[in-house]
Amino acid sequence: MKDTYVIYINDQAVNVNEDVYREYWKSIEHERYLTKQIRKSWIYLDHLFGEYESNTLEIQLIEDLDPTRNEVLKMERYEELYQSINSLTDDEKDLIIALYFKELTQTEYAQAIGVTKQSISKKHEKIINKLRNLIVF
Repeated sequence: MKDTYVIYINDQAVNVNEDVYREYWKSIEHERYLTKQIRKSWIYLDHLFGEYESNTLEIQLIEDLDPTRNEVLKMERYEELYQSINSLTDDEKDLIIALYFKELTQTEYAQAIGVTKQSISKKHEKIINKLRNLIVF
């Protein structure tokens, strides 16, 4: 009995020969491998700077055969971020710490310091823009 090989294209089953089937799965596995490599070479700072759609900051690291170099580059970027945050005023740092390290919402922080959520939102946006200008990409 001859084996049947099927791949799905746009949710439609398509019969293919064994060579096509093997190449198809080889390409899927290669794509998964590349995705893992990309995840290793990107630092996502979105969780530090708010919602993905409105405050995306991504640092792509240079691919290098020497993984130590990539780690050094990551550490340099973290140091740059740390220095940029430390250059903020105390009020700005308090807001960043509350939102990103204590994981308070803007509303909770606004209530805690006795101001409106809108004023915190505006300050937050101003701080994020300031950090974007301080960090050299």
